[in-house]
Amino acid sequence: MEKAIDDFIVSRINYHGSNESDYLKEAYLSFSDAVQKLRDTLTPEQEIFFRKCENAYGVLDGETIHFYYQACFQTQYVF
Repeated sequence: MEKAIDDFIVSRINYHGSNESDYLKEAYLSFSDAVQKLRDTLTPEQEIFFRKCENAYGVLDGETIHFYYQACFQTQYVF
């Protein structure tokens, strides 16, 4: 059952990831633009730390999405 839930969650995330709202697209583009502007100002030494931060944020964001989607689906399943 848990594997089925995980598979369902991944399919929903993938579906919604390819059908984002205009607001989400705008927010993402704004964030990406700010990241690129910051990256353009970094020294090579700072770039190393920035990349570590960027990687850590990517993991955090993915785990956050997974946690809340799974929690929401499991709550609906109980009801």
